Parts: sequence; C-alpha cells; structure tokens
Amino acid sequence: MNFLLRAFEFVAGKCLIICRIIYHTIISLILICGRKLQDKAFYLMRGDWSMYRQNLMGSGISMCKKKEYSSEEMDNNALGMQLQEQIKINGRLQSDLDRLQKTIQDQNEMIEKQFGKNIEITAKGKFNIAGETIQPTTLSNKLKKMFDDEWRNVMICLFRGDRELIGIRFLSKLLEDCQSFCKEKASDQLTRFVNPYPEETSNTVEEIVPSKEDQHNLYKLRSIIGQHEQTKRSIISVFARECKSSEDYCKVTEDIADNEEALECIDKYVNNCCDVCWQCAISDPSVSLKFDVIGERFDDVSDIFQEYHFKGHTDEIGQCNTVMQVVWPAVMMKAGIDNTDILIENAKGYAIVYPSSAV
Repeated sequence: MNFLLRAFEFVAGKCLIICRIIYHTIISLILICGRKLQDKAFYLMRGDWSMYRQNLMGSGISMCKKKEYSSEEMDNNALGMQLQEQIKINGRLQSDLDRLQKTIQDQNEMIEKQFGKNIEITAKGKFNIAGETIQPTTLSNKLKKMFDDEWRNVMICLFRGDRELIGIRFLSKLLEDCQSFCKEKASDQLTRFVNPYPEETSNTVEEIVPSKEDQHNLYKLRSIIGQHEQTKRSIISVFARECKSSEDYCKVTEDIADNEEALECIDKYVNNCCDVCWQCAISDPSVSLKFDVIGERFDDVSDIFQEYHFKGHTDEIGQCNTVMQVVWPAVMMKAGIDNTDILIENAKGYAIVYPSSAV
C-alpha cells in the first residue's frame, strides 16, 4: 500500500511539472505574437504610415528595406529574450523537480524508520502485530503467570529452606534446556519445508529462500502448523520424556517418588515450559528467553533484569554486584531494521546478585 501511495505521489508530481511547462510555453508564444503585432501597430501609428504608402506605390524601397530589417532584428531580440526567460523558467522547474524527488526520498526513509519504530513499539507492548496469531505480549504474560504459579508451587513443594538455590538452578536450567530443544525442533521443521532431504545438501533456509517476504510467509506457515494440537502434544511428549530421563531430574525427584502432589507440580511445570517455549520458537518475530548474563555486572543488565532477593545462604564467592544466578529469564524479541533484541514491556527477568560482602 505504501508503495502505491509513493508511486501515485511521484506520478502526480511529474504531471504537475509537465502542466507547468506547457502553461509557461503557451504564455511565451502569446507574448511573442502580441509583441510582433504591437511593433507593427507602433510603426504605422508613429509616422510610418507614409512609408507604408510609399512602399505600396513602389517608392522608398531602400528606406523600407532598412525599416523592415530593423523590425526583424527587434523581433529576433525579443524572441531571444523570451527564450532566455523560458530557460530560466525551465531551470526553476528542474529545481522543483529535484526538490520533489528529494522529498520522496526523505519520505521513503521516514517510512523505513517509522516501520522500525512500530516494531519497537510492538515489542514494548503498546500494540499487537496485525495478522499474527502468536503475539509477543501474550507470550510474556504466559511466562509471567507461569513464574507466579507453577514455578512458585514447585519451589514450595520441592525446594524449601536450604534447598532454595538448588531449586532455582534446577528450574532455570530446565527452562533453558527446553528453549534450546524447541528452537532446534522449530529450525528442523523449517528446514524440512524447503529441503526434504537436508542430509544431501548444506544450503540454509535463507539461501534457498532469499526473499524476505517469502521467508515471512514460510515462518507464518510454520507457526500455523506448529500451533496444531497434535504438533504441540508431540513436542511436549518428546521433551518430557528426554527431561525425565536426565540425571538432574532423576536426582531431584528420587525423594518424592511417592508424593503425587509434588510430582504433579513438576510435571505441570515441565509441560507449560515446553508449551510456551515452543510458541516462542515458532513466533515471527521470534521471541527468546535471555539467560546468558551470569558473571556480568548487574548495573549493565539492570534494564532487562531486576534483583531477586535470595533468602537462603551460600558460600559461593564472586565479584561484588555481579550476577550469580538467573532465577527467571528476561523475555526478548527481535525488532527494528537491524533485528536487535529488545525487551518486551513488563517482561524483566530476575537474577541473584553477589552481595557487597563477597570478595
């Protein structure tokens, strides 16, 4: 639509310039013809009437020729002046055309900047992306609710007291592993769309489908298929099976094998992790969970993380005011022309920071 508006504006500007050139040309011709008639009337009215009569009678040939030559010369001078004026007018019209082209170019740049700005506003949660069934703000709200409900329930059931830090690390790693698993499966699905036999070629999706518009349509198709209940059930089932067979999971749950309530809490957490992470992986623009801030100065990441007040005790030693552990990730999305990660509104993560008493 924007392209059509810009094309219409450019054509309208061209037509306006052509009309102005035709208008000035007609006016110039009228002035030239009028000047010729005025000169002839002037000489006849100022005493040249006798010369005109003599010319009709066959006398005063030399004088008549002289007068005719002078009149022709004046007409040529007048025509030259008119042409010079027309050249000046054409120069001004060319300047107007250059300004119009510059205006169109500036508007195109403004549209590109505005597009980037709109994506950034979308990421900040001001409005949703039209036509997309998976909205970034919806995913961030789901993750926030999961932290407030399932995450806290698991912590209460399994990791009370001195086991708090163990539980935080276990649940954080589980969610991070789930994101990696879902991203890998989403990438495999996209590759299968464009290349059913990936083992026979090393071309990437971007190489096979270079058009950005076609890539967007491909991502949208993946999103539609990925949201089918059968697809989601399969992804959750495969991840849950791999998760429950891991050494960390078995170690954590070995003491609660007979506690159905505790097992139900952690199973619900695992399933919801996979459900949300899968939707993040197939969304367009892509939504991701940020974990990789351990060891960084908290002041450098305070715009996307807030401090989690750890109630337990740890003997771990680290540099003062650096991130010791991510409790809950920040929710980010790709946005802007340069496709950078920005924080979705109200989606800050939580992190434990080494205390000031730490070395």
